[in-house]
Amino acid sequence: MSKIIVIGSVNIDNTIYVDSFPRVGETLIGKSKIANLGGKGVNQAIAIVRSGEDCSFLCFVGKDDIGKQIKKEIKQYEINAKIEEVDNLNSGNAFIFVNDKSENEIVVISGANNVNDVSLLEKHQKYIEASEYIVLQNEINPAMNEHIIRKYGKSHKIIYNPAPAKEINKELIPYIYCFVPNEGELLALTQKRSLEEGVKYLLNLGLKNIIVTLGENGSVYASKQERFAVQAFKVNSIDTVAAGDTYIGYLTSGLAQGMDFGNAMVFASKAAALSTTKKGAAPSIPTFDEVSEFE
Repeated sequence: MSKIIVIGSVNIDNTIYVDSFPRVGETLIGKSKIANLGGKGVNQAIAIVRSGEDCSFLCFVGKDDIGKQIKKEIKQYEINAKIEEVDNLNSGNAFIFVNDKSENEIVVISGANNVNDVSLLEKHQKYIEASEYIVLQNEINPAMNEHIIRKYGKSHKIIYNPAPAKEINKELIPYIYCFVPNEGELLALTQKRSLEEGVKYLLNLGLKNIIVTLGENGSVYASKQERFAVQAFKVNSIDTVAAGDTYIGYLTSGLAQGMDFGNAMVFASKAAALSTTKKGAAPSIPTFDEVSEFE
């Protein structure tokens, strides 16, 4: 059994490259388009596997052509995938626009990722219970996340990436081992005016550990006992899609390998930087050897 299980989203990502984002009512000619496996859940699972750790991955698809494509593409990766087919819902689909500054805008159609059926989790209880780390994001139904956090938060280490930002039940905060938002998500979730205020608010609610990612400005760790920053690594970035997911995957892998938070954050920062030097989501995630050789 794997030490890590990711329970989360899987889509087919349609990435469209443009010179600039269209204004309201404007039609633009795109430069190119690619379609491949994506979704925060599967991206994070792939990052964990490429970092050198085994990983189980539980996800939900519809009984449609996109679901068939997802099941075919996921076989390329050494993930212990548990794919549940859902009736009456289409598979997840995402549309990503990337401009010439490597910025992105994303629209996700959740489909089967948004299923609310706890019995689908219980079918795979043995894989969840056997794992030390459970990785969650906000691209599945909030009720499913809440069930997992309440049931396993005291016995497992839950790494929670609250993306996209959605309101979280304050009662769940003490059950989370490590909360990993970016700065925008932190401010949206806490309704505070600064990073400092948002971090203090969550720690006062009983959060054990928080890492706030800041893009090219690195990342910040905080707990009741300590606080420190890790600098980002400089690269020639062409596409930031999946950089955050790469960070989460490598961070979790580093922790599972016995690294402390500081070293795990450096490990994750290197991987995230490298992911921005390639196009696409899953295809951009670097291997352990690539990260090890990167200075």
